[in-house]
Amino acid sequence: MGFTKTALLAFFISHIPITLLIDAQILLPVEWFPSPVRGLILWYIEEAKDPFLAGRPLGCQCFVACELLLQLPFFFIAVNALLSNNLASIRTLSLIYAAHVCTTVIPLVAELVLKKYPADEVGPRTSTERAILISLYAPYFIFPALLAYTVYPMQEEDCNSATTKRVKAKRT
Repeated sequence: MGFTKTALLAFFISHIPITLLIDAQILLPVEWFPSPVRGLILWYIEEAKDPFLAGRPLGCQCFVACELLLQLPFFFIAVNALLSNNLASIRTLSLIYAAHVCTTVIPLVAELVLKKYPADEVGPRTSTERAILISLYAPYFIFPALLAYTVYPMQEEDCNSATTKRVKAKRT
């Protein structure tokens, strides 16, 4: 497995607990999470000044609902495809996933760059704080874009022809 596929595998494997333990707290009742995980969120909000986890805006709740219902199952599919060296089999799903995730990260980063956070709101106020937060959100754009770049030239026919050969072999 090459560097790109190893990096994608690490991204998807690490994204599963992040989705279930961190991001899900934006949408689900906090009582559902163990106190150490709730403490981790509070620490992160304090240190990173993340307005999305702190304020739980409706738009972010919608993004997290999509993450839990659509992306989380894809993470397992992607891990399986990467481990079996069969990314071509999930080419279309990968492109849909990448387009969806990249377009959800853009408005978040735009807000971090452009919004002037008042003193009574959690949010970055200095350029350093903005840069730190953007760097924390950047992988959620970079890795899906890398996945799209990786699978785009693949031909689904490669996967489909292998399936067709197996089906024909069973018939004879």
